[in-house]
Amino acid sequence: MRMIPPRPCDAATATERQVFELLHRIASGPEDIALSSLNLAEHEYKRWGEVDFVLVMSTGLLVVEVKGGTVTASDGIWKYEGRWGPPIERSESPIAQVQSAYSSLMKNYLEPVLGKKVLANVPTGFCVLMPRTGLGGARRFMGGPEMPAELVATKEDCTGATSLRAFLERVSGYWRKQMRAAPIGWSPAEMRKVVATLRPSFDRVPPLSIFLARVRDEQLELTTEQYRFLDYLEGAPRVLAIGGAGCGKTFLAAECLRREMPGNPVLITGTKTLAAHLRASNIADSGRVFSFDEVASSPSPTRGKYSTLIVDEGQQITSEAAFKVLGRLLDHELADARWRWFSDPNHQVGITSSYNAGAQAKLESWATVAPSLRENCRNTAQIIRAVEFATGAMVGTAKVKGSGPEVRYAQAETVSGMVEEAAVQIREWIADGEVRPGHMVLLTPLPLNDPDSQVPAISAAAGIGYRAWEAGWDQRSPYPNVLGVSTIEDFRGLEAPFIILCDLGGAIDQLARDLYLGMTRANFCVFVLCDQAARARLIMARTGVDVR
Repeated sequence: MRMIPPRPCDAATATERQVFELLHRIASGPEDIALSSLNLAEHEYKRWGEVDFVLVMSTGLLVVEVKGGTVTASDGIWKYEGRWGPPIERSESPIAQVQSAYSSLMKNYLEPVLGKKVLANVPTGFCVLMPRTGLGGARRFMGGPEMPAELVATKEDCTGATSLRAFLERVSGYWRKQMRAAPIGWSPAEMRKVVATLRPSFDRVPPLSIFLARVRDEQLELTTEQYRFLDYLEGAPRVLAIGGAGCGKTFLAAECLRREMPGNPVLITGTKTLAAHLRASNIADSGRVFSFDEVASSPSPTRGKYSTLIVDEGQQITSEAAFKVLGRLLDHELADARWRWFSDPNHQVGITSSYNAGAQAKLESWATVAPSLRENCRNTAQIIRAVEFATGAMVGTAKVKGSGPEVRYAQAETVSGMVEEAAVQIREWIADGEVRPGHMVLLTPLPLNDPDSQVPAISAAAGIGYRAWEAGWDQRSPYPNVLGVSTIEDFRGLEAPFIILCDLGGAIDQLARDLYLGMTRANFCVFVLCDQAARARLIMARTGVDVR
């Protein structure tokens, strides 16, 4: 069968690629065509949805939905397993999903152009392929109007081109029986008209930049939880605020600096890069922002200079020694002074931190511990789900209503293969036109000058230069025309629309920490290069599921 486009799209899953190859090998009529990954601009229930395959044949038209992972159902909830992500739960059955896509395609595209009379001459319908679900497992939910067995292909139907062709012939026969009159069939001219109507829809996907703009607009708005938190601060002299990555702690710390200005505040960050970034941003009185290292190493006398202390990335400096340094800044001892301390307990304590559990307990005894921040205003639901599945760390509920792409992992087994996949992804993002290389930051756990880093190879393969990310990068218009690069450690508290994580592997605990710190830096898209054996060990340790 002739395929349009002639190869799978870059975002296709392994199962979709398998089905693509099987369809390509099916012997068919000279005019028969399979359109793959056809994106609909209008959808009955969603703003836009994806049809995996549309088969346009002389004998009729079929819309095909592919379910790549194992499919199960219980109490009306359908669960779809992914290879590296958590299961996706939906109330719609696979048949209901593909029926919706089919109805949208017929109503919004084909009927206005061809008319109902022409469409009535051939059988049209839909089916579902589940190449990873065996017949034994599928029998539990197949049958009845929700999942008619005639329209569902299992693993046994997808063993080769011959078995898949036999299934599709059975599906076409099923839809022929639903017709009121005997089918006439399409002429070659009518088939070409159908393809000409549907093919332009490949380019009707809203540009990536539109989705990015929607998501970032929502991320900039204060959440109800944050307003409540700021009101809560008004009457408390000392507050310890705990929240996972993406819950707006840095934003709240900056807002506290503005609101506390009558109380002579100072804002201290746990990292130098975050302090530099805040000073380069439109923050109230940037001369009151310092990193802890800057304060600790300053020869200038600062004792008693400030009356209110605000700390961000506090887990990096939770120690008795740090308390003494900070206490010298204030006109009262830390136990009695006015302060707001923002901290993240998840995978955050690294080689540069001075965290001590006893010091943490002392902070808690001095402060009012605020309700945990649970509303994530940095990451999309797709990123949150991937972080929680990979690391077990809870990073809050997505505030963003808009949807972003799923987190993607390189699938190649060699470093050179993973590098090429990353380069393809970067070029795909930039193809939008409004997405700039500077929207993307490559994060690595290695020093930036490490000769073993994958960063130079990714840059060369993508054909785009790179340089170290620097404070104020995201304040420039337009963004820099090179890729940003930073260590994962230095990028704490910071964010970028697109993150590429590389040089990952090694011990399970270190990998979980790097994934947590790295993925949560992204507003919208994440691509991960990671040793597959290490990733498999992490998932096995986390879930007990062997994904090798």
